[in-house]
Amino acid sequence: MKNNKSFSIQLLKNFLISTLIPFMLVTTVIANTYSRNYNKDIHILLNATVDSMTGSIITYLDELQQITLLPYYNDEMYNYLKNLSLNHPYEDVLEELSLRRNLDSNMSFVRYNRADTNGIFIFEGDRCLYYTTINTDKKTLVQPYDYSAEPWYQDAIRANGRCIILGPHIPDYISPYDTPVISMVRSIMVLNTRQPLCVIKLDINTSIFDRIFNEFTFHVDSKIIIKDEKQQIIYTNVPLSPQDRSALSRDLNDNAISLEDGTYKPYTYPIQDYPWNITILLSNAQLQSRTNIFYLAALL
Repeated sequence: MKNNKSFSIQLLKNFLISTLIPFMLVTTVIANTYSRNYNKDIHILLNATVDSMTGSIITYLDELQQITLLPYYNDEMYNYLKNLSLNHPYEDVLEELSLRRNLDSNMSFVRYNRADTNGIFIFEGDRCLYYTTINTDKKTLVQPYDYSAEPWYQDAIRANGRCIILGPHIPDYISPYDTPVISMVRSIMVLNTRQPLCVIKLDINTSIFDRIFNEFTFHVDSKIIIKDEKQQIIYTNVPLSPQDRSALSRDLNDNAISLEDGTYKPYTYPIQDYPWNITILLSNAQLQSRTNIFYLAALL
């Protein structure tokens, strides 16, 4: 009996040494290799996808910047705004009316043909020289209002003709208020002296991003977040609770972030030439399950 027991123990040892332990080692190495390659493939996919996303966003923002240059493209529009800014009256009322219609037709054409445009405004000091908004018949300008005291106005003047971009804010110079918008703001300059004449402000909503991001899908549950330089959330492709917004408004590191519907792995990328970044959140549980399935199959 003792010899049989000793033989069984020896046989078990031989089995562990020659079969089970090598098999477990090989399985672990293969699974780890699979996990590393899987994570590498995720990064390659993300980089390619985000390059395409940011390319679309940059093209869109560049297009918005071009809209703020409209006064420079039309001599009549530019000279009319110049006279309004400098308080030069027109002797011919019909000429002034014609120039006003020219300005309105150009600006209104842009707004009517773009679903993302909430309003176009041209300010000088505490005066609004021109504006066009959605639901114009239901909205009025808040009076009095010192536009020149606003940080965005002062930033535009300091930018010396360069376009600046504003993160989410409420346009409180319109009543009733619009929902938060993002804006492109530029000072229109006297071409020969480089002195500021007025400031043009383009208020836009984020509807265009829905169309951009609908083209992209990931193989796990995901969220797409765009934030500005102040970590304000500009856009998200899914609704977020106030708690989730608060968590995402902080700087995100490479660690997982916990939201109400689970834990996510954040991947953050800058948007070239703009003070924004785009963050892709991938479900940590689903990413882990891909590796766990392989381990489970090997174990079975």
